[in-house]
Amino acid sequence: MSQVPGSSEFSQSRSEQSLHISELVHRFGDRLRAISAWASISLPFLYLPLLFTGLNTVTQTIAFLLLLSLNALMIHLWRVK
Repeated sequence: MSQVPGSSEFSQSRSEQSLHISELVHRFGDRLRAISAWASISLPFLYLPLLFTGLNTVTQTIAFLLLLSLNALMIHLWRVK
């Protein structure tokens, strides 16, 4: 008999995912912080030309949103203690 996971199990799995990210940061520590810091500084230089030329096509818009999301992830990894 299979059981449907409850909301408490879902919230527990979300907290476990957060633990995995912080565990990754603690394991690789300074190297991961250095890479994410430089990536978060340099990524805007990749998406600024997209903004200057305009987001006229779907491909340009998707590329911009992916770069922006990657930049947000790099900032988050940089700031995780």
